Amino acid sequence: MVAAHANCQATEVLLAVGVVLAMSTGSFIMPSLRAMITDIAPPSRRTEAFGMNRIAINLGWAGGVGLGGVFLT
Repeated sequence: MVAAHANCQATEVLLAVGVVLAMSTGSFIMPSLRAMITDIAPPSRRTEAFGMNRIAINLGWAGGVGLGGVFLT
């Protein structure tokens, strides 16, 4: 029983460290990502491309929270 509790605590600590790392380093890629979207998307579809990128980011955050809940239970 104690080993299972320690394993759960280790999982929670790793999850917390992962979230902190993702939040602190995740924005480092944003300038280059915006530049890539600007280079790839034609001017007439740039707004749509930026919108799709933002939707993908938000879905990733929402899905990550759900998966984290599944993994912790």
